[in-house]
Amino acid sequence: MAITHLPIVRRRRLLPWLVGGLLLVVLGLYVLSISFIANERLAVAVSAADQDNPHWRLDDLLANREKVPDAENSAIVLEKLDELLPQHWPPVAAVVPGGSATAKAPVSDAFNRLDDLSANTRPEATVANVLRAELKKYEQALAIARTVASYPKGRHELVLGPTLIDTLLPETQAVRRVARLLAADAAMRAEDGDADGALESCRAIIGAARSIGDEPMLISALVRIAMDATAMTSARRVLGQGEPSEPALAKLQALILDEKSQPLLYTAMNGERAFLVEFIRRVETGKIPASKIVSNTGYRMLATVAGGFGGQQALALEWMNDAVTITRRPTSEQLALWSAWDSKIAAFHNRGINRFTATLPIMLTPAASSAATAYLRSQAELGSMAILIAAERQRRKSGKWPASINAIDPGILPEAPRDPFSGRPFHFAHRDGQLFVYSVGPNGTDEYGKYDPKRWLRGGPDDVGSQAYDLHLRRQPFVAPKSPAKSQEEQESRSQP
Repeated sequence: MAITHLPIVRRRRLLPWLVGGLLLVVLGLYVLSISFIANERLAVAVSAADQDNPHWRLDDLLANREKVPDAENSAIVLEKLDELLPQHWPPVAAVVPGGSATAKAPVSDAFNRLDDLSANTRPEATVANVLRAELKKYEQALAIARTVASYPKGRHELVLGPTLIDTLLPETQAVRRVARLLAADAAMRAEDGDADGALESCRAIIGAARSIGDEPMLISALVRIAMDATAMTSARRVLGQGEPSEPALAKLQALILDEKSQPLLYTAMNGERAFLVEFIRRVETGKIPASKIVSNTGYRMLATVAGGFGGQQALALEWMNDAVTITRRPTSEQLALWSAWDSKIAAFHNRGINRFTATLPIMLTPAASSAATAYLRSQAELGSMAILIAAERQRRKSGKWPASINAIDPGILPEAPRDPFSGRPFHFAHRDGQLFVYSVGPNGTDEYGKYDPKRWLRGGPDDVGSQAYDLHLRRQPFVAPKSPAKSQEEQESRSQP
């Protein structure tokens, strides 16, 4: 009997090995098919990126950045300020004498109180005195900073971090303090009646922003956008305090229109595409250990193994190709396109095992839509300010505000910018002693120029724009807010012994 049943026993022992071998073959074929499909997708995505920009890969992109001659490079000028300015300006806090505790710095407090004033209101004497004394300390730095008003471009050299995503931008971040110092300078020059000098400082803020040049990173674009916003706020204050000359107005208007034409968002998205794909490639090839970027062991394994077939590169490149394409569309179409882009990525993230098999693209795809909205807001602010300055030039020429944008002399404004959110002309209205030029903002509704930054992107009011005052409303004296009246009970309690 034992001899009769021996073949069956052997077959039974062999069966698990046969099944296991078959499973391994099936798994191997599955892996090969996934790898083949991923590589095919990657090839298609690479071809699309090549058609958009033959130099889109990180090494090529950095090698083909614009070369800026030293004589035209505002970044070189601003580097001289490192030894002349503190690390932070205005200082956030001041050390309390005799202890390690800190208190609000008087300069910072004065700067913030100035920022809270309406553009046509003069600062109170204490604020002006603090800022003047502070600016006096940095006269040499200010003299250098003002010179970049005439610099058309700039370039900071990038030093890539070991994992790419840890690349620091110290020079880019440092120019923000220069912008704030120049903003205080513009306010005090306007307070002293030097409107043309104040506009020079406004142009210098834009010149400092341009020192960032074509840095291929979203953070760089956002810093530049923030500095442009500082320049526009300062320019509105100058117009609220006096009457700059025609040449000074013309120079600022031309600079604003040129700044508005710069492809900041395209440059940033193109760079983010290069950084993201190269980062994933280095993780897949082991040049960047997954442990450097993902702490969870399971995620590290999936990030490395699942991406080893080109799938994560392909997905990241597909997403970023779409993002770059959106930046080339008319600005009035972009908000809806970014919303769809966000929704597609969110739906992918929430589907099945995708969050594990596409760990790196999901983790590292930039918050592109948020940056894009900031860019559109900047476009609205720059465009409205250019029109407002043109209207001020027209008022000086004819003695009254133009009735509409079309009524501005073409010699002053050959082609008016259009609302980036609607694609239509900016709204233009004169009421209550003010001229308003504004965009309808993200919600697309005319809210008569009202804007609430706390409700931006949450339904509004979000009319982004600029306004100027009639002459009799400019340079109004500061009036201290009245203290709230004490109740009868409070007065009686204070009189009690």
